[in-house]
Amino acid sequence: MTESGSPENNGSEKPRLPSRALRLLMWIAAIGILGWLFIRIDPEETIAAAARLRPALFIAGVIGFSLSTLILDWLTHYWVLRRFNSPIKTLDVLWARGETHLLLSLGFLYGQGGMAYAVSRRAKKPLSEVIGSLAFLMFNNLMAMMMFPTLAVLFFIHQADAPEFRASPEWRTVIWWLALSWPLCLGLIFLFAVNRDNPLRRRLRGGILTAFDRARARDYGLAISLRGIQVVNWCLFSWITLRAFEINTISLAELFILGPIIALAGVIPTPGRLGTSQGAWVLMFHNLAEPAALLAFSLMWTVGVNLARWAIGAVFLAINPRPRKQHEKT
Repeated sequence: MTESGSPENNGSEKPRLPSRALRLLMWIAAIGILGWLFIRIDPEETIAAAARLRPALFIAGVIGFSLSTLILDWLTHYWVLRRFNSPIKTLDVLWARGETHLLLSLGFLYGQGGMAYAVSRRAKKPLSEVIGSLAFLMFNNLMAMMMFPTLAVLFFIHQADAPEFRASPEWRTVIWWLALSWPLCLGLIFLFAVNRDNPLRRRLRGGILTAFDRARARDYGLAISLRGIQVVNWCLFSWITLRAFEINTISLAELFILGPIIALAGVIPTPGRLGTSQGAWVLMFHNLAEPAALLAFSLMWTVGVNLARWAIGAVFLAINPRPRKQHEKT
């Protein structure tokens, strides 16, 4: 494996951006989903729901969520990068996370790709190894999102007094998602954590799979815990901000069960998470709240959080303490 300080791996390699065809396809998907929603939901009802907005609570929710996510995300990335790409400086990770908020506003995958490049450039680490550490984090993020729905399934399976929710299509969606995801996740863990000498693992060792190769049980546990805190943070601020639109019929427990599916929909790289997030909110919670209010909330929440991320990214880029180049004289 090439040493991280070698000249050819000083972070100058840039991650490949999605093709123009893919970006165009994502724009078409976002516009198509939003168009379908406005065909099914009266735009006047959506505007009326948006007019009920309590601005102070909404702004507090957006700012609180954006700043708390920045701090939690920085600490989580710092742990995983220090664990698998040490030595690495705290400030490098903080500024890499801050300046990539401009990309994060476009979508989760854009933000992670920008984060990998920014850390690789700042800390002079091989890009493939940084991508591997972030891939390990994303994998555990998926398992963190499955934890609360799994606990709900185990709880409700013996509850005879909740037949309505268990019979809903949303509940069946959760069951199918968990039934497909858990075997895949546990199979990958078994491949890398149980049998350390199998031939397939030796072929996959190195590069973007370095973190999986080096990870131990406690690394999975800590990564899932850190990402679980962020799931709780998202659910809590979503629950608070829903009340800014007078949506009081969705409980925090229901957000823990169905909310992770909305987060997964947001991973699809549509521009600014538009379309997919709104469709997921309406699909998952239309039986619990007025669809027009859900559409108004999800649109304004997505745009508000994106604006906050742009502001955070602009601040970090404006005050960014870049290290001097080696050829500059002191």
